[in-house]
Amino acid sequence: MDKNPQQNNPQTEQSSFFALIVRLTWMAFGNLLLIIIAFCIAQQRAGIVLDLLFWAWVAGLILIRYIDITVFHGQTVDNEPATLQHWRKYSLLLIVISALGWIGAHVATNVM
Repeated sequence: MDKNPQQNNPQTEQSSFFALIVRLTWMAFGNLLLIIIAFCIAQQRAGIVLDLLFWAWVAGLILIRYIDITVFHGQTVDNEPATLQHWRKYSLLLIVISALGWIGAHVATNVM
């Protein structure tokens, strides 16, 4: 019988917490923030500041997903181990959808 009961490793718990935050960011909160910025672009005609913020956040999401896969051994939405191939697909899809949303926001700005 083991005299030392298994103790929780605070470093593992902290790593798991950061992994959860990273995963929630690229899956949910990050996309929501992109939508909010796109609506602000469409409504406020704020110029280049919101455009830069929008594209900086797109780049940030791509980096966050990369960190999720390489540092925290991230998973796909289906809970399969993610690879850099998944990251490339995610990055390309995010850029295409973001570009369409950004263009749509600018078109809506001119219509409103």
